[in-house]
Parts: sequence; structure tokens; C-alpha cells
Amino acid sequence: MSKLVLGDLHVGDGRAADLPLLAFLRAHEQVEELILNGDVLDLFWTEGVLTPDMLLLLNQLRRFQRVTWIVGNHDKPVLQHLSLLPPCVHLVPEGVYPLRDHGLDFTILHGHQADTLVVKHPWVARQLVRLHAWLYHCFGWDVQAWARSFASAQRALERQEESIRTDPRYKADIIISGHTHRPHQEGTYFNSGDWLCHRTYIEIDAGVVRLREA
Repeated sequence: MSKLVLGDLHVGDGRAADLPLLAFLRAHEQVEELILNGDVLDLFWTEGVLTPDMLLLLNQLRRFQRVTWIVGNHDKPVLQHLSLLPPCVHLVPEGVYPLRDHGLDFTILHGHQADTLVVKHPWVARQLVRLHAWLYHCFGWDVQAWARSFASAQRALERQEESIRTDPRYKADIIISGHTHRPHQEGTYFNSGDWLCHRTYIEIDAGVVRLREA
């Protein structure tokens, strides 16, 4: 049986593909392990409040044998809602999940650990998210997507991923991260992408790792 890794779902922010996501999860309920790689719920956008679409997702997770939820920078407030999580959900609050599968060592992490703004200036990062949410809900402006289109922003994201690939703390046969919303593979490094624009995930099956599109 395979394991699936998907992250940066951002359920609750109004941009996420919630219905396709739920359909995808229903079609993969029999996997050995579902690994949610951070920013599953966008609790920054909702000021920590669980919305109906978030509750639908939590209910869907009950159908899985095992769910490992690696906490990202946008869903840290989920730690305040532990009583609402299904018993099959195992939280990784430190944001790094070591895994061994078919003789291979994996390090799976959300990736915000390499984001200087998030690490050194978390208050500023949260305020920018709130401003982005206000602009999106009031005017339909997806400022984040616009900003990421610039070459300088892409280079910054590439530097974040390079930092993760070369950090001895994360050394493993396979490294999987997210956060940058850039689904790709570079050697033994994989980025699981996101469900705002790409709807991508990673499949681990008998030690074989594949980046897939839903």
C-alpha cells in the first residue's frame, strides 16, 4: 500500500479547491498513510476560527487508517483545536517528520523553517497574510500569486529550497518539502506543490517516489 504526501491546501482561505480536494481524498481512503505537509487549514485567514469547509475536511480525514499532519506556518492554531481532530490524526507540531520506507530514510517538512520572514519576523508575516486576505475578499486580488510571478520572488523561493536541501539537519535519502507552492523534483529533493494552483501530490509506493497531478 502506498503513502501520499500533499500540503499547502489552505482550506478556508476562499481560494482553495475544496470540492476537488474532498473528491480526491474520497478516492484515496485506502492508502496506508496520508501525510499532510503543512498549511492544511489557513487559520491565519480565519483568525483561528474553524469554518464549515474546514470541518468538512476534518470529517473526511476520519475515513483514513492513519493521517500524519505536519504543522505549517498557516495552521499552527490547529493546536488549539485538538479535541476536534479524528483519532487517526497524528500531529507533528515541530514541522519535521522523519520516515523510513522500504529501506529509505525520508525527511518530510513543510519548509517554512527556511523562510527568513516567517522565522525572524513572524508577526510581520502574519500581518501580511491578513492584509492579503482582506484584499482578496474585498477586491478579489490574489496579491500572493501576483508577487510570486516576479523573477526575484522565484529566486528567493529557490534559495529557500536550496537551504533545505543542504541543511545537515534534514539529511536523508529523500527530502520532501512544501511551502513554496512550486511542485518539482530535483534529484532526491521533491516539493509537493499546492492545491491553490497546481493540485499536486507525492506518492510513495514501495520506496518509489513520484510527483503526481490530481
